[in-house]
Amino acid sequence: MLILGDLATPNNELSDIVSKALKEAEFINNQSVVFNLEGMLADDYNLNDSSPVLFNHSSVKEVFEDFEEKIAAIANNHTLDLPHKLEDTKKILKQNGFLTVGAGSKSDLDFEVISFEEQGKTIYLFNACWDFLLYHQNSKNDNLTVNIINEQKLLERLKSIKKNDEDAIVVFYFHWSFDLEILPFPSYREFSKALIDNGASLVIGGHSHCVQGGERYKEGYIVYGLGNFFIPSGVYANGKLNFPKMSFLGLVLEWDIYNNRLFCNWFEYEKKDNHHSLSFIGRDDFDESVKLLQRSPYRKLNEENYIKYFKRNRRKKLLIPVFKNFDVSIENKLKMYLLKKRALIARKMAVLGILKWQN
Repeated sequence: MLILGDLATPNNELSDIVSKALKEAEFINNQSVVFNLEGMLADDYNLNDSSPVLFNHSSVKEVFEDFEEKIAAIANNHTLDLPHKLEDTKKILKQNGFLTVGAGSKSDLDFEVISFEEQGKTIYLFNACWDFLLYHQNSKNDNLTVNIINEQKLLERLKSIKKNDEDAIVVFYFHWSFDLEILPFPSYREFSKALIDNGASLVIGGHSHCVQGGERYKEGYIVYGLGNFFIPSGVYANGKLNFPKMSFLGLVLEWDIYNNRLFCNWFEYEKKDNHHSLSFIGRDDFDESVKLLQRSPYRKLNEENYIKYFKRNRRKKLLIPVFKNFDVSIENKLKMYLLKKRALIARKMAVLGILKWQN
């Protein structure tokens, strides 16, 4: 199984760049591939629109034409940028042999999890988005919705699956964290370990647009942030959506399910004179990867010490609370309320040109 990070290609030329990079890596094609589709299919959307809308050209589906099982994870903060495109996107992808997971109609909640076969095993894949990332969107009143991370609900679903099929392989793919944050919230570490304690094999995160590192826990693997796989800088939102160099390194995981071995495949994005490129730069074992270890300074820290480390070393600090655990407490609800208010103010300032757009 391959697991990619955030992907957005607004035209055929950029889709070709991604296709060539995957071919360069020489992946085995008779395996599944999972990726975060950052925005719906919309060939008619204008890149000159100054709003921070992400979308994909329909040619993105050809990027994965050589792979056996193709899964588009769509529980992210850009799925409802163009809500009228959601059902069409799912329909087009289905017609082209893709599965989708993470968003859909409220009358059909089967999109929260999908199952498929690989290497003789049944894989259950959950996809969900951090509630905060949808702060500016009408995700609760319309018929269409994005699956939200509900920790207790997900733990109960996991327990139910493992009770009915103890050999089932369960994977969680989350869209969470702040953009350009280099460290996972303490609550993410606690929740990820709780999932593995209850039978999950793999917990993966995205959205931070930079690699956040990962760690082994018991027999499971956790990677908190894959970074961008490919989102071209200076293209979307009339060229205003740019990424720093820290976002140019992307991680693609390759999981040998039968032997439970995880490998890191590294890709590097580059933009020069308005030309974009994506190159495969190497592959290493999860446990021996220097690049991953450099981005995982928390591996030997317990929960208490990590909270202290996170407070000192996180990038996003101004008026941003620390989520220490995933309890549904009054304290955490208050933190979320204040965080959303802060984000709405920042968004208004971006509209006025006072701040840069955040993704």
